[in-house]
Amino acid sequence: MLLYQGLERLLRDQNRRYVFSLIHKFRKRVTEPWTARSDIIVLSDEAHRTQYGRLATQMRMALRQAAFLAFTGTPLIDSKERHETEKVFGSYVSVYDFQRAVADGATLPLYYENRGEKLRLVDPDLNKRIEERIDAARADGELTEEQEEKLYRELAREYPVFTSDTHLSDVATDFVEHYHQRWRLMEAPTKPGEPTKYGGNAKAMLVCIDKVTCAKMADRIKVRWLNKQLELQGKLQKEEEVYAKAGKPEPPFVIRLRAQIAWMADTQIHPVFSPEQNEVKDFAAEGINVRPLRQVMADGIGGKKMDECFKDGKHPFRVAVVCAMWLTGFDVKSLATLYLDKPMKGHTLMQAIARVNRVAANKKNGLIIDYNGMLKSLRKALATYGQGDKGLPADPLFDEDQALAEYAASIGKVQAHLTTVGYDLDALVRAEEGEETWGELLNAQNAVSTSQENKKTFQVLAEDVFDRFRGLFPNPGVFKYEPQENAITALYNLLQKPKSKVDITAIMQEIRGVIDTSLDVAQKGVVKQPSKQYDLSGIDFERLRAEFAKSPYKETAVLTLQERIEARLALMMTLNPSRIDLYKRYQEIIAEYNRDKDDAEIQRVFDDLIKLHDSLDQEEQRYVREGFNSEKELAVYDLLSKDKADITKGDIEKVKKVAQELMATVEQRRHEMGDLRDRASVQAQMKAAIIDRLLEGMPDGYSSEDIEARAEVIFQYVQQQLQSAVVH
Repeated sequence: MLLYQGLERLLRDQNRRYVFSLIHKFRKRVTEPWTARSDIIVLSDEAHRTQYGRLATQMRMALRQAAFLAFTGTPLIDSKERHETEKVFGSYVSVYDFQRAVADGATLPLYYENRGEKLRLVDPDLNKRIEERIDAARADGELTEEQEEKLYRELAREYPVFTSDTHLSDVATDFVEHYHQRWRLMEAPTKPGEPTKYGGNAKAMLVCIDKVTCAKMADRIKVRWLNKQLELQGKLQKEEEVYAKAGKPEPPFVIRLRAQIAWMADTQIHPVFSPEQNEVKDFAAEGINVRPLRQVMADGIGGKKMDECFKDGKHPFRVAVVCAMWLTGFDVKSLATLYLDKPMKGHTLMQAIARVNRVAANKKNGLIIDYNGMLKSLRKALATYGQGDKGLPADPLFDEDQALAEYAASIGKVQAHLTTVGYDLDALVRAEEGEETWGELLNAQNAVSTSQENKKTFQVLAEDVFDRFRGLFPNPGVFKYEPQENAITALYNLLQKPKSKVDITAIMQEIRGVIDTSLDVAQKGVVKQPSKQYDLSGIDFERLRAEFAKSPYKETAVLTLQERIEARLALMMTLNPSRIDLYKRYQEIIAEYNRDKDDAEIQRVFDDLIKLHDSLDQEEQRYVREGFNSEKELAVYDLLSKDKADITKGDIEKVKKVAQELMATVEQRRHEMGDLRDRASVQAQMKAAIIDRLLEGMPDGYSSEDIEARAEVIFQYVQQQLQSAVVH
């Protein structure tokens, strides 16, 4: 039976709820309807082209009573296309446009910068003539890739400005100057307590007029990229010599410069274009050996396909020079900058610009750099696609002024948040460098430390400012806001500064440092960063409380102690989940602190946290007092004795013995069986070994059901410990 006959049978004789088909199955001439049902809805994947011809006519004849609804991922820009589509399907039912997608967070806003005018590369009359040629070529329908390549090759011959050495050199120079400064775009925010890891991995795509020009442009960019790298290397060497000679530590500027050079050295730049017959000869005529380029495109990079490398957010293939490939249906979330040096319009232009609006971490927008002055065509394409349900033109493209306004608004949000916690950012902006700046930083830190929520809100808003700055940089308009951005960065870095390890000596030394510094500022007017080292083996907590009472930075001290204790509790609970009561006590203290913030309450909370830290000290040594060899043995004992209030002294000793023997058994079996997280049979054997040990040694007061339940808890604990060991 032919496939179309099978489809006819499904529609004529069977009551199927859903039927999926290709339009090609309607190739049989239809003389009568296949069904008279009127409750059939035909959903077409594309609203144009294949829906206008003979096959579409046959489908409508076979399903005469059906309703037809179609979808399209591209707007109906051309008048001829719109006319045909509306004649077949009717007008738009619903439009999900650029603006709604941005509002929903499905895509990112697009920013536009016309660098062609700045470089005096733009000829409006030339662009108009080229657009007319493109329209004429597409008058009879959409061009295939081969036809489009031929069209642009002819355009390149007729309008050599796009392929002249001067033009290519100007664009390549500007590209390197612009993109090398965007090296921190999509940089991950620094985690609290960790040093800054400089460098993002935002990708860039440069679109040229044809394949030969792609190869020429990529070669020029590589040469200028290396020259820029060597220029920065010389600058770094001079800076290193200055600080080495002075015997001073390197400032962050030098560290960042070194990281930028490493990022540039790591960056890979490749042209990407489809193969064609006689390309070796054609490229050779332009003085280009295409074989090594084609080898990379065919074999990939390090055994990995080129498209996979470019999509990989961690791969150093960061710059793709293309002419047609990857401009449609190729999604790269980390692609943040599109450089256009090819005249385009309509569908092709819209598809190209949509490459950079994909959502990704630490990416706030897509940036379009135009070397051809295609703004008019660009706005026309976007306005058509963004017309909304009512058909009203809408332009979701932001120019430089609008983009800078968004950046300024993000700074305003930080200022507003600081105002709500009682601090004026302008005070930090106006502060003199040195002691006054450090004093204002302490004031600002204390203000945002009134709660973890206030601190976290500031950090999130500050990271939004940083991401927007990197998304715009090196646009000169951002320098207007440099004082505010520097102040926000300084406060953010102070809050993110590396913390000591989670032990109580380090915790208390940090608190003493905070208090000592605050008293120094308040009493003497002289500000020094905390640098004293304290012997805390016999710390006088009464004196510490008295000093805390005098400190004007109580919120900072409390939050510092709070964060350190919370981290310590998390580690302790990982080792022994039965310590949940300690964590609940900690939460109660913080809940009380958040309800009332007068001086007496802050002092009491500080005292309670100090007492809690004492109990943590005692808890960490409990396994020794109980006669165990490790924290794990104590954890197993706690899990076995939990909810057994009537347990006798003799039974306690039996449970302790079982806990010790059980951990010895677990360790032995684990080494014998390997990774019990991966194999079901091994897990079953381990669980059986735990049950056997419990049945053999547990007191009579434990029933078989109780033993099985506790065996499951012990098994889950063992798995969790193994997972923690792998992670850490």
